[in-house]
Amino acid sequence: MRSSDRLILCFSNFNVSVPNFFAIVPATSSVSPLIRNFVSRLQSQDDQSTAVEAIIAHNMSSDEARQLIETKIHSQRPMAECIDGILKLRPRIVRKYLLVGSVTSQALATRLRGMTQEERDRLLRNAVVNHLAKLPEWSGRLGTSRFHFLGDEELALAVKALPNGFESAVNTALEAELSRQ
Repeated sequence: MRSSDRLILCFSNFNVSVPNFFAIVPATSSVSPLIRNFVSRLQSQDDQSTAVEAIIAHNMSSDEARQLIETKIHSQRPMAECIDGILKLRPRIVRKYLLVGSVTSQALATRLRGMTQEERDRLLRNAVVNHLAKLPEWSGRLGTSRFHFLGDEELALAVKALPNGFESAVNTALEAELSRQ
């Protein structure tokens, strides 16, 4: 970082025992006066410095910055724990994959119509466990004409790697499991 890319911020601390705190931060960062006011409430310059770095590095909103400072003041926990706690409060996006296939055999569909939902679901679970390569964690249902699997990206990739394709592999596994019974 060139010296021209730096900006010096002054955090005025109204506590007489701690002098003003100066932090050198990237010029492209935007630390609002409100956030500077929050940070100035911290007693320790180390905590102020760590807080400023975390606020900028994690692009914290003013609400997150306020929570961070209040957590530190009221809990007396180390600043790193306070930062982790605030970051854990952020919403996370969890991507799930719904994989749907059809029962392709009329004979298999006829047999499935004579079963309860619980029996069909048990059949699906046993067919996957006994006849397909170890699939990652999944949940699913087997209807009389369709089946579906719900899982994460790991499941989607494993299903994509099945040799004959998802629908064909599941149908073959269902027929093989029914022939075992």
